[in-house]
Amino acid sequence: MKIVTWLGSPRTNGNSENIARFFLNAAAERGADTGAVYSCGKLSFKGCLGCMACKHGEERCIIQDELTPALADYETADVVVLASPVYCCDISGQLKLAFDRTYGFFKPDYLSPEQKNPSRIAGKKALMILAQGNPDETRFSDIAARFEWMLKFMGFQDFRLIMSCGNGPESINPLSEAVREQARKLAEEWV
Repeated sequence: MKIVTWLGSPRTNGNSENIARFFLNAAAERGADTGAVYSCGKLSFKGCLGCMACKHGEERCIIQDELTPALADYETADVVVLASPVYCCDISGQLKLAFDRTYGFFKPDYLSPEQKNPSRIAGKKALMILAQGNPDETRFSDIAARFEWMLKFMGFQDFRLIMSCGNGPESINPLSEAVREQARKLAEEWV
């Protein structure tokens, strides 16, 4: 099993990254290939240009930059992990910019009513990891709901969420036992 991870935090060792690494370590212990980890805040790349080349002959994003290998690993992975802090009521800009480039995975006729499988990457599993300062876990629940809808529309077969609330940016909180247990159980279930 191959797992690709996109880290959305511009800070190294932030809360969302620590949760992702805990999940990856648990999955690696069970034999998963977890080496494809990309820190979106450290890569130099462009967002989607809306050029539509991916819908007119190419069927993939034609931009060649530091996100290109991350997109290739995203396409071939069995599990995609998207980890981000909650910034300004949403995922980080770095992760959103990268995620927009997954538009290249949609088939040219993805909006056709006859199209049963709109993307070339159906069948994957997705884990979204969100870490937020607000202790109210319902406060930004729309983030995960939007991504769950989008990934399922792309053909992902399973979507899970691990959310850590009440984490301040001034100090990295140790992972709670509940978050560790959730990550550990998911690794056991998926790998």
